[in-house]
Parts: sequence; structure tokens; C-alpha cells
Amino acid sequence: MPPDLTPRTAILVGALGGALVGAVGGFLFLTERGRRVRDELQPRLAELVNEFQRVRLTAERARAREGWRESPADPGEAPADRPGEGR
Repeated sequence: MPPDLTPRTAILVGALGGALVGAVGGFLFLTERGRRVRDELQPRLAELVNEFQRVRLTAERARAREGWRESPADPGEAPADRPGEGR
């Protein structure tokens, strides 16, 4: 919690955030117009998920091809299987 945010303010912000999420959820799931909005958003969200999956797969392939490793705990320490690569 930021130092200038009092507990009372944090509770108020949380309550307002919860009310906003509830109002948006109610609109999307309890109204005809909300159903139309969901129907319009669904293909776009599916495209976004597919794009994230493509990026993740590309990164995994690049990591495998290049032999990327987790960085060592000490930046000056060479990886065990690559002697001489440290500082």
C-alpha cells in the first residue's frame, strides 16, 4: 500500500472498484445490449488470445533454437555448461 494511502481510502477505492466491476458484469450479462457487445467482443478476444499464443510459441522456439538459459544468480558467474562466458 502506498504510504499516502490510508486504510480508509484503500477500502473506498476497493469498494468503488468492486462496484464498477459488478456494474459492467451486470450490463454484459443481464441486458440485451450487453449480449450484443459480448457477441461483438468474442471474436476479437479470440484473436487476441491466438496472437498471444503465437508470440509465446515463437519465443519458446527461439529459446530452444538459440539454447537460451536462465541467467545465473550472480551476473559475473558463467553458466556451468559454458565455461569462460562469465565476467
